[in-house]
Amino acid sequence: MTGGRPIAPRHRPIVITLSVFLFLCQAASPSGHARARAQSGGGQDQARARGGRLVGRITDASTGAPIPAVNVRILGTSKGTVSNSDGRYRLPLGSGKQTVMFIHLAYDRDTIEVVSDAGTPAPDIAVGYAPIPGSPGYTPFLMRDVALRPAVIVYPGVVVFAEDPALEIIRKAIENKRRWMDRLKTYRFDAYTRQVIDKDTSVASITEAFTTGWVLSGDTLRERVVQKRQTANVPMEENFAAVRRLVNFNDDRITLFHVNVNSERRAFTFTGPTAPDALENYGYRLLRTRRSNGIEMYEIEMTPKTKLRPLFAGTITIADRSFAVVGVDLEPNETFTMPFVKEIELRYRQQFALYDSLFWMPADIRIDGGFTVSIMGFGIPRVGFRQISSIYNYELNGPVPDSVISRGRVTVDSSTAAYDSTYWHSNQVVPLTSEETTAYSTLDSTQTLDRQFKPGGVLGALMDDDSKGAGTLLGIIDARFTRVEGFCLGVSEEFKSHIPQTVLGIGAGYGFSDRRVQYGVSVSVRPVVKWPLTVGGEAYRRADRIPDGGYYGTEINSLTALFDKTDYPDYYRVEGLSGWAEYTPGRRFRSRITIVSQDESSMPVATNFSFSSGDRPFRPNPAIAGGMRRSVSLTVGIGLKREALDIVTNNNLEVSAEYSSPSFLSSDFDYTRVSTLLTYTFPVLGNDLLFPASLRFRVFAGKGFGDLPPQQSFTADTRLTVFAPFGALRGGLVKEYSGDAVVSIAVEQNFRSLPFLALDIPFLYRNGVELVVHGAIARAWNGGILAPGGWHAEAGVGISRILDLVRLDLTYRFRDPSRFFLTIGVASFL
Repeated sequence: MTGGRPIAPRHRPIVITLSVFLFLCQAASPSGHARARAQSGGGQDQARARGGRLVGRITDASTGAPIPAVNVRILGTSKGTVSNSDGRYRLPLGSGKQTVMFIHLAYDRDTIEVVSDAGTPAPDIAVGYAPIPGSPGYTPFLMRDVALRPAVIVYPGVVVFAEDPALEIIRKAIENKRRWMDRLKTYRFDAYTRQVIDKDTSVASITEAFTTGWVLSGDTLRERVVQKRQTANVPMEENFAAVRRLVNFNDDRITLFHVNVNSERRAFTFTGPTAPDALENYGYRLLRTRRSNGIEMYEIEMTPKTKLRPLFAGTITIADRSFAVVGVDLEPNETFTMPFVKEIELRYRQQFALYDSLFWMPADIRIDGGFTVSIMGFGIPRVGFRQISSIYNYELNGPVPDSVISRGRVTVDSSTAAYDSTYWHSNQVVPLTSEETTAYSTLDSTQTLDRQFKPGGVLGALMDDDSKGAGTLLGIIDARFTRVEGFCLGVSEEFKSHIPQTVLGIGAGYGFSDRRVQYGVSVSVRPVVKWPLTVGGEAYRRADRIPDGGYYGTEINSLTALFDKTDYPDYYRVEGLSGWAEYTPGRRFRSRITIVSQDESSMPVATNFSFSSGDRPFRPNPAIAGGMRRSVSLTVGIGLKREALDIVTNNNLEVSAEYSSPSFLSSDFDYTRVSTLLTYTFPVLGNDLLFPASLRFRVFAGKGFGDLPPQQSFTADTRLTVFAPFGALRGGLVKEYSGDAVVSIAVEQNFRSLPFLALDIPFLYRNGVELVVHGAIARAWNGGILAPGGWHAEAGVGISRILDLVRLDLTYRFRDPSRFFLTIGVASFL
């Protein structure tokens, strides 16, 4: 594969998007010898660098354009840096004579010789120096501009190929890569990383860090942060700059943007450019062949063949002989979407340098991106993000200390607590741009990111700092409307004490229609701070709800009661005491035992008021079996708790049992009540997506034994007027399926945006709109007898993530009266 190659008729121009950078010395002219050498673009030169630093600008010898990401290395070592987007570089040197190489995949290599006086004391003034933020005084250096000649493009003779030559190059890359990749077992490196957040055209924050990294085959990257600095508006503890992930584009599978979903680590998993199935997923076209430093470099365009899985689009560079991927300029395809995130742009560029004549190791990482966040009534200004990492000082196939493997992915050394100007002067910092230099001097501690990216829209205004006082007041007000109390207005507040770990809760309210005062006083204590055990008790008088699934909170139920006379819960009055103990050793396990002693009585409908439903009466509130209930119950939960409105669906299992008997604390009731709720989601399509197409089901079952009172009966939850979350019967009527035994099973298949990608409807898939099909069955028994009508069955189709949050479902009810129901809900994202 070393002969001539056909050259593509079109070329991609290099677009420089940033200009005017850090060094004020750009106005100073180099010596005549240096100027002549820059114009010639090559040759050996020798000069003395006082202070041990070499700086300058690297340009294209043909066009004069700056060349970013040039790998600047000291010959015979792995020490080096890269040039910034304006071609500027800064390289610390050791003492004595050294040869500095300038390497770029698209250009011929160039070298200069420098004699460094690293230990020479710095004079007071040095021409052409721009200080590093936070550093005192001046430091002298040699300024050296270099002009690189573009690598020779190999022009073939007139050759006709049955297929594009890129396909054969990719086949050889697939065949050969394991021969050299498997010989790399471990490596260590040093790195400098700068992360910049932009708002519009200005810099919003800068974080920088020096790190040392270790990679062991089969393990993840481990990094130790040894020095860091940041603009004044970023607290040191919020400086998260680090390489964090070394993407190897020679891998078969490349994962980006990890999240934890139901104890499983999910990510976008892209097919690598030289994966075994790469030719099935990408189209390849040879753009040009360059000969650089005796090695032919093949620049190849990659085009995804499908929109249904994560793939890259852009160009890769493959080196002859090893057939390794040694350069990339790639963007993700249309499957790269996230909830609430719009107008995503992400460009990943990287070059590799050859070490030990065998291994191509990352020399730099350059990430440019941007996005907007928009939800109904809420949004933040567009966020721009830039990262550049210079990676150097490689040690290949050396030992990795056990202490490194046992640490987390990123750890912070204690030395970062103080800024060490000497360290920053003597290591490989990629020069700042002029905008970044200005940001260091102008951004102060008041210009925090939350202020710069202050949310806009209606919800954003409600979150304004000026509304915090009103928010605090609203937080203690307890207001609701029900058919058994009418308007009920009260207050509630919690008071915390850390010695001992105690929380005191106090609340009181008044129902204006039933004319009754309600109250509650509670206390909870954690006896030992680090124990996962909490105990507590409460005294109360209030309206309680007959048990249901808890889908509809006080706010939404009050609204439907006021405007549609649909008050979903059934109520009864309770007055008494309860005590409990909760054991929670982790987020995924919890248990609670509760003892209750309370007097229970019926509550009649006390009002017929509504804003818009006229004289139509409220649904009757069922009578209960009154008396003194004394019971003990146990609830055990496994998995994460269920989130409100199921915005995030967690896999969990919850089992509850309650026992009451005249022989137990002289209760007026004699029954046992058991129930279980299981929610589980598993991927079925698109496993390489961050959020794959998934099948989700929820099963609720409850059974009463003995003389189960009506206030302890079970219900299969249904829609609330037109609102229906997952798990509720969208075609059911309120409390239609209630009894002393109930079973309800709901299932849905979320196809995500895959159907709209397949149909090529950009408006839908770019906004993350999802297609869902669903169904449910339910059944209730009363005294062991099947409730009238038998089994309930329904099926339907839904469109989710409309305007990010809304879901619409059309459901057909098979049981008489059979009909269609249109319901709305809140979109789920995991």
